[in-house]
Order: sequence, then structure tokens, then C-alpha cells
Amino acid sequence: MSDDSRLFGLPRTLLTSGAVVVFGTLIGAVANYLFQRLMANHLGSEPYGELVALLNLLILFTIPASVIQLVANRRAGEIMQEHGLAGIRELSLWLLQKLWPIGLGLTALIVVAAPWFAGYLNLPSALPVMALAPTVLLGLALPVFRGALQGSQRFWLFAWSTTSEGIVRLLAGIVSIALGYALFGAIAAVIVGMALALIFSFLPLHFQPSDTPKALKLHIPWTEYATVAVILFVTSFYLSADVLFVKHYLPALAGQYAAVSTVAKYLFYFSSPVISVMFPLITAERIRGGRSLPLLFGTACLLLVGGLIVLTIFWRYPEPLLKLLFGQAYVSQASLLPLTGLMVLCYEMLFLLAQYFLAMRRTMVIPWLLLGFLVYILTVMFSHGSLVGLISGITGALALATLFLLAYGGITKRSQA
Repeated sequence: MSDDSRLFGLPRTLLTSGAVVVFGTLIGAVANYLFQRLMANHLGSEPYGELVALLNLLILFTIPASVIQLVANRRAGEIMQEHGLAGIRELSLWLLQKLWPIGLGLTALIVVAAPWFAGYLNLPSALPVMALAPTVLLGLALPVFRGALQGSQRFWLFAWSTTSEGIVRLLAGIVSIALGYALFGAIAAVIVGMALALIFSFLPLHFQPSDTPKALKLHIPWTEYATVAVILFVTSFYLSADVLFVKHYLPALAGQYAAVSTVAKYLFYFSSPVISVMFPLITAERIRGGRSLPLLFGTACLLLVGGLIVLTIFWRYPEPLLKLLFGQAYVSQASLLPLTGLMVLCYEMLFLLAQYFLAMRRTMVIPWLLLGFLVYILTVMFSHGSLVGLISGITGALALATLFLLAYGGITKRSQA
């Protein structure tokens, strides 16, 4: 990467494209916050806790979709380096054809297992879980096109895809409240938002060149899916499990903690676009035989500086933030906001490293990631007696899991020296 492609010592694409995606994510996050605030006020504490638990459950069931998005992202990045935009459309359609049977199977699984999920989450009925099932089918198709846009470095279209989902969901939520619907109206708004975002993501690729290059190979070995699946399962579990564990072990506090967790996770939602820009750039550097560590280091510095600024705000103004964003009814656990923010920052660093190793195709990171996962589960088992103890334990476990990945990186670098 030449010097003229750098700005403030960092790759210009990382900063400019990152700014585009962050701006789009900011708009989507504002829409998502307004949706959350709208539902928190309309539903009340207990039903709102049920909604947040359901949405976090959705994250776990869309892990296969996230696998496809990363595989599509990485493969699209490789195609861009070898063939340009030609073949990107064929890649996305080929992946979509492979996905729909999986989507139907997972949707059926959720419907059949809905009573068990409802029981674990202390929900009064299995019907909300069943109503959420169609989102899995949509959630498997949407990441195919987003991964293709991201991997081909069409970041402004990728940003529009994520932004439109939040805006449409908010508008649909307003309509559902006007019509007098409660929890099921919120679920319907989520489904409508995903459906229209799918259309917005497909259209740009539909008008791409359709001439398949002769040398283009679309076959992706199952081991690649498996590797990405394991890494994404663990990292996605980390992101959503705190709410699920609180809902299971401390159900009386779940609604209050859901608001704290939602605010704290905005730290990750604002930073993840930078990581999404880094991923295809790392892939391109790997294919060209360039240096990838400066990209990783620059991204980590950006995230840490931004994260520490946000943590300072969480520490100084936890109660005003919760009151401003969710209302007076959700401030009883405001003192947990700095700790929960630190938990999210630890997760952010772990996610960054996991994405880097995925882009570099370093699959031996998996044993180290699973070791951290084991520590995480054991920590939850011994620390769920109180809310502070549970979140403190999760934060420490995530920090230790991040150190495991750093240790793997150090060992790998020394072995290649």
C-alpha cells in the first residue's frame, strides 16, 4: 500500500470507507434506539425484557447466516482481486440457492422447540418464539448480499443495507403501536424491516455484470463453513448471552438490565462497521502478499480510543443516560453501565482479533477461542448469584479470552519468523 493511500498513518480506505459505514450505522442505530425506546415505553418493563430476550435469541439462530456473510465477504474479496466485479452476482445467487433448505429447517426447528425456549426464558407463552421464526429465513438470505457488497468494497451500498433495516423497522413499529399491537406488533416490525432490507441489498447486485469469468470457481469446501461457524458461534454467543443469562438466572431484573445492556452495546454497534471495513482490506493484503498487521493495529487503536471515551461518559453520567434514552423507569440498574460498557469493550477487542484471524485464514485460532469459551461458561456457573457478580465474571472471562487470542497471535508470529 503506497504512502499516498494513507491518512494520519492509517490506510485511507479504512478511514474514509469506515466513516461512510459508521455514518450509515449511526443512522441505523438512532432508528434502532428509537424503536427500542418506543417499545420500552409502550410495552412496559417485563414485556420489553421479553422482546430483548427474543431478539438476542434470534442472534444465536442467525449464526449460520453470519457464517455465510463472512464466507461471502471473504470469497467476494478474493474474486475482486482476481476478476473485479464480474462474478460477484453469480457468487451471491449461488450461495442463496444453497441456503434456502437450511432456512426452512431452522424455521421448523424454532417452531417445534418454541415451548422449550419459552420455558428457559421464562416467557408466559411459546407464541412469540413461533412468531419470530420467519426472521431466521430472512436472516439467512440478507447476509449473502451484504457479504457480497462488503467483500467487493462497495461500502456505501453496504451501509445503506444496514441503515434501511433500522429505519423501516422503526416506521413499522410506529404503525404497529398505532394499530394497538403489543409484543407481536414489535416482532412484525422486525420482520418487515428485514424483508425490505433484503430487497434493498439484492437490487444493487441484480444489476451487476452477469458474465461469469471462465476461471471463476464458486465451490467452497465444507471445512471453510465449519471454521467460520465455530468462530462466529462463539463470538455471537458472547454478544448476546449476557441478556439470556440474566433472563434465566435473575428474571426479575431482566427488563432493567436489558436497557443497560442495550445502551452499552451501542459501543460495539458503532465500532463494528470499522471492523467490517477492515476485513476485506485484510483479505486483499493477504492475497497481494502485503502487510496486514498495520491494518490490525490501526483498527485496534481507533476502537480503543473511541471505546475509552465512551466508557468515560458511561462512568460520569450513567443515570442521566439511562433516563434520557429509556426513561425514569429504567434507571434502577444505571450503576452497572460502566461495568457493562467495559464488558462490551473487551468483547470488541476479542471480536476484532477473531475477524483478523478469519481474514488471514488462520484456523488454528479455534482451540484458543474454545478455551476462552470454556472459561466463560465456567465463570457464569459460579458467578450468577447476583447481577453485579454475573456481569463482573463475564467481563473478566472476556478479557481472559482476548488474552488467549493475543497469545495465539504472538506464538504464530514467532513461528513464522
